Amino acid sequence: MQKHYEKDLEAATRIVMDKLFAYRGDTIGIEEVQDIAVDALLDVNRKVGLAYATYREAHSKDREFKKSFMDLLLRVYVNTDRSNANVTNVIL
Repeated sequence: MQKHYEKDLEAATRIVMDKLFAYRGDTIGIEEVQDIAVDALLDVNRKVGLAYATYREAHSKDREFKKSFMDLLLRVYVNTDRSNANVTNVIL
């Protein structure tokens, strides 16, 4: 069983490397590299490719939530910091 996954890994790696070497743009972002990896995994082992795509989506949602939460905390902090000043305490 281990050999099967090693062959899948080698095949997916080969696909990704070929696409990266063929890339003609100035730079390539991490999201583009990850998209290439998802496509390669889907080609080689659909179950693993779908799992990786699901993992990426979940982490993307986590990052979005954390950013929104931190933005809200910053707004609350700024407004709380102004609470002793002679300004209106309105959420921005």
